[in-house]
Amino acid sequence: MTHIRPLVWDSEAFCFAVARIENIDDPVAQLPVVQAQLIADAITLAYWEAPHGDEPSRLAALRSGGEFINSRVLLDIGLAGQAASEPRTITDPDPAQRRVLDELALASGWSSRFALDPRFPRPVFEQLYRTWMANSLNGSFADAVIIAAEGDAIEGMVTVSAKAEQGQIGLFGVAAAARGKGVGKKLLREALGWFAREGCARASVVTQGENEVALAIYQSCGFAISAHSDVFHFWNQQS
Repeated sequence: MTHIRPLVWDSEAFCFAVARIENIDDPVAQLPVVQAQLIADAITLAYWEAPHGDEPSRLAALRSGGEFINSRVLLDIGLAGQAASEPRTITDPDPAQRRVLDELALASGWSSRFALDPRFPRPVFEQLYRTWMANSLNGSFADAVIIAAEGDAIEGMVTVSAKAEQGQIGLFGVAAAARGKGVGKKLLREALGWFAREGCARASVVTQGENEVALAIYQSCGFAISAHSDVFHFWNQQS
């Protein structure tokens, strides 16, 4: 069974070889072997997720050259009884709106592992989130970009996708000047209405355990934590 899965999109986006470490049953025994293979394969960066708070996994990762970055939280919600709605969306923003959307995308990633890892180049992180927004607007990363706005002035956005009765939230952000006005909850309610309109039975979102504000707003809208893991990065300084 392979333990290293090359990630083509990440590698092309970051311009260095990236992989995911998986199928680890015995971190103490397997991670040193995997780390040696990463070096042999010239993999610059590998991601590994361990059960949240599992001390043996954490120690095994650290001893094998891994660095703890953050925790990943998956939340989901059932949509039975959710009323369908048709929120305001955007596909072709003007230059001013696009700047705001890019800023919101970057702000939404402040607690992501790419932002928190000091080894990860800041320009690469910023380009990653700008690309994420661009590909959400053009339909390749999301089915819709829902916005909250006063006239043409965007106050917040959430990107949504639907597939096989499962909804997914991608980016979610509220402008600093609009915080505390209920914009975030309004956007999430509209996202849930959009999922219902698309025939979704459930919806999910991934955030970080460090992002207490996001966790609180998702849970206040009915989302519940369904999975929690710790994220480690393995950097190959020899690649």
